[in-house]
Amino acid sequence: MLLAPLATELPETFNSVLWMARGSDTLALGNITGAMAFQSTIPVTLGILFTSWDLSLQWGTTGFLNALSAVLALVSAGLVYRRVRSADGRELRPAPFLLGGVLYVGFVAFALYAVLVLGASTA
Repeated sequence: MLLAPLATELPETFNSVLWMARGSDTLALGNITGAMAFQSTIPVTLGILFTSWDLSLQWGTTGFLNALSAVLALVSAGLVYRRVRSADGRELRPAPFLLGGVLYVGFVAFALYAVLVLGASTA
Protein backbone atom coordinates (compact mmCIF):
# COMPACT_ATOMS: atom_id res chain seq x y z
CA MET A 1 0.00 0.00 0.00
CA LEU A 2 2.97 2.32 0.39
CA LEU A 3 3.69 2.17 -3.33
CA ALA A 4 0.08 2.46 -4.53
CA PRO A 5 0.07 6.28 -4.80
CA LEU A 6 3.27 6.21 -6.82
CA ALA A 7 2.18 3.34 -9.02
CA THR A 8 -1.17 4.91 -9.85
CA GLU A 9 -0.17 8.53 -10.36
CA LEU A 10 3.35 8.30 -11.77
CA PRO A 11 2.27 7.20 -15.29
CA GLU A 12 -0.34 9.98 -15.41
CA THR A 13 2.20 12.56 -14.31
CA PHE A 14 4.74 11.27 -16.84
CA ASN A 15 2.17 11.53 -19.64
CA SER A 16 1.32 15.07 -18.59
CA VAL A 17 4.99 16.08 -18.56
CA LEU A 18 5.38 14.67 -22.08
CA TRP A 19 2.30 16.53 -23.29
CA MET A 20 3.50 19.77 -21.70
CA ALA A 21 6.83 19.36 -23.50
CA ARG A 22 4.93 18.95 -26.78
CA GLY A 23 2.83 22.04 -26.14
CA SER A 24 -0.43 20.23 -25.40
CA ASP A 25 -1.30 22.01 -22.16
CA THR A 26 -4.99 21.15 -22.41
CA LEU A 27 -4.31 17.42 -22.68
CA ALA A 28 -1.86 17.54 -19.78
CA LEU A 29 -4.28 19.40 -17.51
CA GLY A 30 -7.17 17.12 -18.52
CA ASN A 31 -5.09 14.04 -17.84
CA ILE A 32 -4.09 15.13 -14.34
CA THR A 33 -7.60 16.41 -13.55
CA GLY A 34 -9.20 13.14 -14.64
CA ALA A 35 -6.72 11.03 -12.74
CA MET A 36 -7.14 13.09 -9.58
CA ALA A 37 -10.94 13.02 -9.87
CA PHE A 38 -10.84 9.22 -10.00
CA GLN A 39 -8.25 8.91 -7.22
CA SER A 40 -10.22 11.24 -4.94
CA THR A 41 -13.53 9.39 -5.31
CA ILE A 42 -13.40 5.61 -5.75
CA PRO A 43 -10.38 4.63 -3.57
CA VAL A 44 -11.29 7.19 -0.90
CA THR A 45 -14.86 5.92 -0.72
CA LEU A 46 -13.68 2.33 -0.36
CA GLY A 47 -11.17 3.39 2.28
CA ILE A 48 -13.81 5.22 4.30
CA LEU A 49 -16.23 2.31 4.12
CA PHE A 50 -13.81 -0.49 4.97
CA THR A 51 -11.47 1.16 7.49
CA SER A 52 -11.66 0.39 11.19
CA TRP A 53 -10.98 4.05 12.03
CA ASP A 54 -8.70 3.28 14.95
CA LEU A 55 -7.15 6.70 15.55
CA SER A 56 -5.76 6.05 19.02
CA LEU A 57 -2.67 7.96 20.00
CA GLN A 58 -1.06 5.01 21.78
CA TRP A 59 2.58 4.84 20.69
CA GLY A 60 3.57 1.88 18.53
CA THR A 61 0.08 0.85 17.45
CA THR A 62 -1.58 0.93 14.06
CA GLY A 63 -4.02 3.48 15.48
CA PHE A 64 -1.08 5.84 16.00
CA LEU A 65 0.01 5.28 12.39
CA ASN A 66 -3.53 6.00 11.21
CA ALA A 67 -3.74 9.20 13.25
CA LEU A 68 -0.28 10.30 12.09
CA SER A 69 -1.27 9.67 8.48
CA ALA A 70 -4.40 11.78 8.87
CA VAL A 71 -2.52 14.62 10.55
CA LEU A 72 0.22 14.65 7.90
CA ALA A 73 -2.36 14.65 5.10
CA LEU A 74 -4.17 17.62 6.65
CA VAL A 75 -0.92 19.51 7.26
CA SER A 76 0.24 18.89 3.69
CA ALA A 77 -3.09 19.98 2.22
CA GLY A 78 -3.13 23.07 4.44
CA LEU A 79 0.36 24.08 3.37
CA VAL A 80 -0.47 23.67 -0.31
CA TYR A 81 -3.71 25.62 0.11
CA ARG A 82 -1.93 28.43 1.95
CA ARG A 83 0.82 28.59 -0.68
CA VAL A 84 -1.62 28.76 -3.57
CA ARG A 85 -3.78 31.40 -1.86
CA SER A 86 -0.75 33.58 -1.10
CA ALA A 87 0.55 33.58 -4.69
CA ASP A 88 -1.21 36.87 -5.63
CA GLY A 89 -0.66 36.29 -9.33
CA ARG A 90 3.03 35.43 -8.95
CA GLU A 91 4.50 32.35 -10.56
CA LEU A 92 4.32 29.26 -8.36
CA ARG A 93 7.62 27.47 -7.86
CA PRO A 94 7.69 23.69 -7.33
CA ALA A 95 9.81 23.68 -4.16
CA PRO A 96 7.01 24.46 -1.65
CA PHE A 97 4.88 21.70 -3.13
CA LEU A 98 7.62 19.13 -2.60
CA LEU A 99 7.03 19.37 1.14
CA GLY A 100 4.15 16.91 0.71
CA GLY A 101 6.62 14.40 -0.73
CA VAL A 102 8.96 14.97 2.20
CA LEU A 103 6.10 14.33 4.62
CA TYR A 104 5.19 11.17 2.68
CA VAL A 105 8.77 9.84 2.81
CA GLY A 106 8.89 10.63 6.53
CA PHE A 107 5.66 8.74 7.12
CA VAL A 108 6.90 5.73 5.13
CA ALA A 109 10.10 5.69 7.20
CA PHE A 110 8.15 5.90 10.45
CA ALA A 111 5.68 3.21 9.30
CA LEU A 112 8.55 0.85 8.51
CA TYR A 113 10.10 1.64 11.90
CA ALA A 114 6.79 1.01 13.67
CA VAL A 115 6.25 -2.32 11.94
CA LEU A 116 9.82 -3.66 11.96
CA VAL A 117 11.12 -2.29 15.27
CA LEU A 118 8.07 -1.58 17.41
CA GLY A 119 6.10 -4.57 16.14
CA ALA A 120 2.93 -2.69 15.21
CA SER A 121 0.52 -4.90 13.30
CA THR A 122 -3.07 -4.95 12.22
CA ALA A 123 -3.89 -7.82 14.56
